Amino acid sequence: MIDCAKIADLALLLIDASHGFEMETFEFLNLMQNHGLPKFMGVLTHLDKFKCTKTDICNLTKFISVKKFPSLHWRTCRPYVVVDRFEDVTPPERVHMNNKCDRSITIYGYLRGCNLKKGTKSCNLHGMLVSMTALKVI
Repeated sequence: MIDCAKIADLALLLIDASHGFEMETFEFLNLMQNHGLPKFMGVLTHLDKFKCTKTDICNLTKFISVKKFPSLHWRTCRPYVVVDRFEDVTPPERVHMNNKCDRSITIYGYLRGCNLKKGTKSCNLHGMLVSMTALKVI
C-alpha cells in the first residue's frame, strides 16, 4: 500500500456499503497524507439492492479518464523508478563461493519525476524492497 500511495495519481478507495468505513480505509488515507496525498475517490461496493444505470457507469468512467491531476512538487523534483522486473547479473561462480555476497542487479521499469543524471548516486525504487548503494549505468 505504501508504494501505491507514493506513485498513484488517483487512488480508488473501495468501501463496503454493508460494513461502512473500516480501519484499513483510515490507515490508507493516513498513508496517502504522509506521501503526498494523490487524488482519491471513494467507491461503494455491495450495492446489490440498488439498480445502477448505464449512464451512471459511463459518467464515472468519463470522470476518471478526463481528470487532470496537478503534479506534486516533491514528485517532479526527485527521480523515482516504478520497477517492472529485475534480473540478477551476479556471476554464478561468485554466488557459489559466497551465498551472501553483494549482488549486481539490472532493473527494468518506468522512470518518473525528473531525469536521472549520470552522477546520480541513488534513486527511489517503488515495487521492490531493496536499498541501492550506487547506480553504475543509466
